[in-house]
Amino acid sequence: MSNMDPGQAPRAKEAGSSSDKTSFDAMKMVHIAHSFSHQQDKATIDSVLRDWRGYIAARFALTPDQQSFLDAVDDGRHQELAGLLRDVVDSGGSERLVVVMVADHERDGGMYHELRKESVEESNQGLRPNFVIAHCDAHCRNWGWGPA
Repeated sequence: MSNMDPGQAPRAKEAGSSSDKTSFDAMKMVHIAHSFSHQQDKATIDSVLRDWRGYIAARFALTPDQQSFLDAVDDGRHQELAGLLRDVVDSGGSERLVVVMVADHERDGGMYHELRKESVEESNQGLRPNFVIAHCDAHCRNWGWGPA
């Protein structure tokens, strides 16, 4: 018999750890992006700015391909993304991170996600953001840098 509440999402157990972790999916990515854009969760922002790879690995049960992607990020790319995240925080709300779900019937799951940095002013004017940080498939796997 499970001790899990009926509305609670199932958790994956990390090998060799006594703690339970949830899987990393699009909603987790949206939550992290929202934390940066609205600066409501200072603890999350500080932790991600210190080490975004470590933050994700420590809090989520990653699939082997998600872990491989994190492991393959070189220091230059790590610093570049950390700088982009810092820019969003330092912008005082004029820039934000967004997760966009893009329909693509040629892909597994019929869509993919893009993590974008955008200007709030340009977005309000209806201009499409042109800075795609990274993308992944519908299941938050098969990551890549830049647009898909």
